[in-house]
Amino acid sequence: MSNPLEFRYRLVYESLAKLTTHLNHSETLDEVQHCLQRHLKYLFDYQLVRFGYYQDGQYIIYSGFKAESRLETGSTKLFWEHERMLQKQEIPVVLDNLSNLDVRAETYPIPLKEICDKIWGWHFPFGKTSGMVVSVFSGENKLFSQADIPVLKIISESLYSRIFTICLIQELDQRKQDLLIALEDVQEKNRIVSDLVHKQEEIIQQRTHELQRKNEKLLELSKLNAHSVREPLSRILGLIQVAELIYSNEIQPEWLAMLQVSSQDLDSALQNVIQLTDREILK
Repeated sequence: MSNPLEFRYRLVYESLAKLTTHLNHSETLDEVQHCLQRHLKYLFDYQLVRFGYYQDGQYIIYSGFKAESRLETGSTKLFWEHERMLQKQEIPVVLDNLSNLDVRAETYPIPLKEICDKIWGWHFPFGKTSGMVVSVFSGENKLFSQADIPVLKIISESLYSRIFTICLIQELDQRKQDLLIALEDVQEKNRIVSDLVHKQEEIIQQRTHELQRKNEKLLELSKLNAHSVREPLSRILGLIQVAELIYSNEIQPEWLAMLQVSSQDLDSALQNVIQLTDREILK
């Protein structure tokens, strides 16, 4: 039959296995919070435990009590005074004096200064600008001990790894969304340019057709008008030739009338040519 210590170790081992398994399956920070709230109480005793994750200026703080928990994201201002000290010095501490505890502790649902007599603190760095700062508030019937430190370290490492992965996935998703937005913007601009090019091509094609039509019309008019102009001109030339063959006193008055009519016909024909040409050009 196993003794109480062996039973305690087996219980801690099983609880730690469940926590790390559920933690590794957590896909959001809310799921991480729920996992810690559910499993931490079986691993070690505490009045309050705070895990402070930081990575390149991003800070995520988990604060857990027995009955509830909080998850905050923001800047280094989320760290309490002793946590900023731990982050700078990187030396584990056990604080017996809670008189200078951060005033934000008063917003918590338990009177930490009254029921806690120690703060256990660690800083686990995982890079030049990343790590985990952990605080365990111990007191009354919830006493933390040195025997709990190895378990706490495993939890801290697993928690850091999971939060880092979630944040990285979120960052990649955000970059993907930004790229998709940028791609949609480029596609929209390409569509606008394509539409402009298409419209310009239509305008050029339309203008080309208009010019071809006008040229064909002008060619047709020139052929028709050549005959209209040629007829009265031929009559005039014929009358001139007859006049050259006879004496001027023998020129009959009706010839002059014919010459005048032919000249007027020639003038009318030329006026028609000009008007028709102008009309076709202005269309």
